[in-house]
Amino acid sequence: MAATESAGELRSLKGMRPSGQDVSMPAKKKTSSQSSKAKLSGESDQLLRENQRLRAEVAYLKKFNALVLAKKLARQKEPK
Repeated sequence: MAATESAGELRSLKGMRPSGQDVSMPAKKKTSSQSSKAKLSGESDQLLRENQRLRAEVAYLKKFNALVLAKKLARQKEPK
């Protein structure tokens, strides 16, 4: 300990937590992040399901469009 430190500085260091917070101040309560994680997980699952549904719909529409186009081309090739 340096000779330049005063008794007031020593008292203030004794009242400190290892984290550097003042003991006279109540420690912050940790909030439960489980509910927010569950909410994010639920939203994530919902978005994944929607993404899968939309991909399936796009694949269906591509196949349907190809079928319609094939029928149209077949009609044009038929001799009149």
